Amino acid sequence: MDHFRLFSFASVVLCLLAGAFSSHGQSKFQGFTLPNSYRGKQAWDAFKEQYISSDGRVIDDANGGISHSEGQGYGMLLAVKYRDLATFSVLWSWTRTNLQVREDGLFAWKWDPSAGPNPIQDQNNATDGDLLIAWALQRGAELWKNDRHMEEAMKIVRTVRRTMIVDSPYGSLLLPGGSGFQKPDGVVVNLSYWIFPAFLDIKRIDPSYVWDNLYLSGKRLMADARFGKWNLPPDWLFVPNSGPPQLPDEFTPVYGYNAVRIPLYLKWSGDDDNSLYAPFIDWATHTSNIYQLPDLVNLKTNQPGEYTIIPGMMAVYHFIAPKEVPAPSSPTGGYTSYYSACLRLLTKLASEEAGKYSSLPRP
Repeated sequence: MDHFRLFSFASVVLCLLAGAFSSHGQSKFQGFTLPNSYRGKQAWDAFKEQYISSDGRVIDDANGGISHSEGQGYGMLLAVKYRDLATFSVLWSWTRTNLQVREDGLFAWKWDPSAGPNPIQDQNNATDGDLLIAWALQRGAELWKNDRHMEEAMKIVRTVRRTMIVDSPYGSLLLPGGSGFQKPDGVVVNLSYWIFPAFLDIKRIDPSYVWDNLYLSGKRLMADARFGKWNLPPDWLFVPNSGPPQLPDEFTPVYGYNAVRIPLYLKWSGDDDNSLYAPFIDWATHTSNIYQLPDLVNLKTNQPGEYTIIPGMMAVYHFIAPKEVPAPSSPTGGYTSYYSACLRLLTKLASEEAGKYSSLPRP
């Protein structure tokens, strides 16, 4: 059943009044959605059907049906891509109501329906989710000429800049969240939270040197944070106050579901530093059959994971190495999981936009 047929006429009218027809730029409004014949629209419709509830909650089916700020941000980005104002509006409404509960205006990272009347058990934020939501609001504001969304985006990125960024020998570092990641001798980071194309866009609405600094620190860490037989970065990384990056003691030392997004985001930004993609390509091509590639690898023992890659991971590897890695087959009968679907759709978006970003000045 199409969840979005549940929206009442009144809800649509509210979306129009609150979002599309803001007082500025009304004559340049660019439409509510794309025609069903638009290439890729069916993939977005399938994603909505499987993973977005009628009230705007993106459901992570592989993690107990939870929702998180990352998923809401991904959904909002994709809604802008497909000019789906109704879906964007309901996603943002649910996100603002249910996750934007912190005093600083950032977002609680996890909403768990199994937790009963208090689905938010942890008030900590996740800065990738914060930035994805802000980036989606910025893009939506620019597409639909909505000043309110732009103001919300600016508030979020300024709060992230003021409270979630610390200095290091590598330059500015993005804390993964507000608590638990700063240690007396260094900082734990997650390099897949470096959303490189977002930094290039965000600095237009928050013109600070910090965004360029983050872009550069991410590349420096990619060059140095190479572990194990395949010289891959870990999902979680410890950056000490002095010396090279290390594998943190409190996290499993693997390259896997988090870190696979690092080359996706860098390539999306139009960056052509081939040396930074080489470890990922070497890993993706070391088996004779991509479908037999493990989903992760332990960077201390070089022991591969028990499972093979999901189609979304394969899409990322095809994006960074189209000649060496085949594209995943089209999904039939639906996507295999929320995360795999996100990686597939985001990779498609990245492949369409990388050329635009490559023309921008590099930090």
